[in-house]
Amino acid sequence: MKFSLMFFVLFSCAKKSSSEKFSKIVINEDIQKNDTIKLLSKYPELQNVFRKNENDKKRSAYILQTLIFNSKNSSLYNKKEYFDNYISEVKKVGDTLEIALNNNNGYFGNGILIKCFNGNYFIKNFDPNVLHNKQKLVDYELLKEKLILNRSDLKKGDSIFGFINYTCKVRNYYSKNMTGYFKSKID
Repeated sequence: MKFSLMFFVLFSCAKKSSSEKFSKIVINEDIQKNDTIKLLSKYPELQNVFRKNENDKKRSAYILQTLIFNSKNSSLYNKKEYFDNYISEVKKVGDTLEIALNNNNGYFGNGILIKCFNGNYFIKNFDPNVLHNKQKLVDYELLKEKLILNRSDLKKGDSIFGFINYTCKVRNYYSKNMTGYFKSKID
């Protein structure tokens, strides 16, 4: 009886933390020399009438996201949607670096939050159904992920350059793939 109760508790804890799988950050100091990163500095931000933030004047991410709806209960079954209007915002909170890659326009959004610390990271998905600039995170089933940053010893005021390749299944309704580069200044 004790063994089965202990197994159940361990299994429950393991299941709960599966969406917070820690992975190793890849460091590549030459990533800022990538052609896409260089182009990000030249392109103006995508026009968005809902944005009021002064920091959004320049495009800070070139990420292509593909959503594949796979719920048979949805009218969007097996339909693909593409998004490339992402903004990167990076904050340093204590010893944790929080990288938000999102395309929120004030009414809906669809992106990810990457939390980095001690050379490791985990990713959470923003819920696209939350309105009025609020953020809510949803669980997912991880299929693959890779994060490359230009440095590991980043602090407030530093520039950050990175690459993300991330695929997951969200709530069994759709699969999400995000691939691309981002840059930002750490707040």
